[in-house]
Amino acid sequence: MVATCLALWFVIQQRVYETRVHDINELRQRLLHVWRGLKQSLIDDAVNQWRTCFVLVFVTMADILNKLCDYQFVFYVFDEL
Repeated sequence: MVATCLALWFVIQQRVYETRVHDINELRQRLLHVWRGLKQSLIDDAVNQWRTCFVLVFVTMADILNKLCDYQFVFYVFDEL
């Protein structure tokens, strides 16, 4: 599921560090150059896969919290804030 995202970062890393980076300004320029050269479809795929992963993790964590928490206690704590 995260293959496209990892592939994207691998491509960026390979292109940015083809040769030694001498200072932060050079690193910034390389990152901008590489980012501008990426295909938008690769970025879109990575974002969509990340979004799917995030939703799955969030739903799972919410389900776990719902099973572990006493709703009355949770609402009481939020009412006090």
